[in-house]
Amino acid sequence: MAQETRVFEVEARDHARLRSELEAAGLQSRSVPHAIFSFASKEATATLYKSGKLVVQGPEIAMLLERLFPGASGPVNSADLEDRLGSDEVGKGDYFGPVVVACAYVPPEERERARKLGVTDSKNLADDSILRIAGAISHFVPYELISLPPSEYNRRWESLRNINHLLAELHAEAMVKLAARLGKREVLLDKFADPTRLRIEVSKLGSDLDVVARTKAEANVSVAAASILAREAFLEGLKSLSDEAGLDLPKGASDLVVTAARKLVRIHGPAKLSQFAKVHFRTTERVLGNLPFSP
Repeated sequence: MAQETRVFEVEARDHARLRSELEAAGLQSRSVPHAIFSFASKEATATLYKSGKLVVQGPEIAMLLERLFPGASGPVNSADLEDRLGSDEVGKGDYFGPVVVACAYVPPEERERARKLGVTDSKNLADDSILRIAGAISHFVPYELISLPPSEYNRRWESLRNINHLLAELHAEAMVKLAARLGKREVLLDKFADPTRLRIEVSKLGSDLDVVARTKAEANVSVAAASILAREAFLEGLKSLSDEAGLDLPKGASDLVVTAARKLVRIHGPAKLSQFAKVHFRTTERVLGNLPFSP
């Protein structure tokens, strides 16, 4: 019977779980050079190397893979990830400003160009770099973008009361639209939660996308492009709200944000806060104190 080999990149936090699963599956521990651990049976072997790569091979590895990585959201062969649509979100942890989801696809012939322009995880880029790179790649990278201003975000939050459910809806909408435009069905996104909900939302839209969620997905150029395009839209949305408020609305949820929010309330009144901020944040309690508030 033919041998099958799969190679996965795994996070350090998953090492103990993988070892426990392999022991529970009845595989026997063995010594392998340069390995953190290795287990073997007649059907399969699994070796985690110090590089962070897990090599699973053997004539019957399907059941073991399902045990180690249940469902479609588990790690997949790293070679399978490069040519997927990439989806990412920005703004979920910022008190002020919109929540933005973008899904993008950098074609193979444009990947080197995108990397030379500086496409990488947007969290590692300054705002001026974000604006410059987004402006450049938007001309040759197809994408779909959804931006929820705070007023709409607060309305949908009241209906769902769960940020991961809301993000799943937004990701599903963006990726289904782009997949339909490009005739593709494979998508990669950063693992923000159990992707079961995402698959439900994709199904609601009548799609059967092959969605993989994994940590550090921004290493993929399409996910990185999506993160940059989403952050550009977030920055533009925050600036527009700052102009409307008549004062600078900072990013994040720090003490500086609380100070700005209290000033905003003094100028516009507490009822207007939901037009600028995600009011379910605990920051709202710090801002308002005992003041009455109606979103």
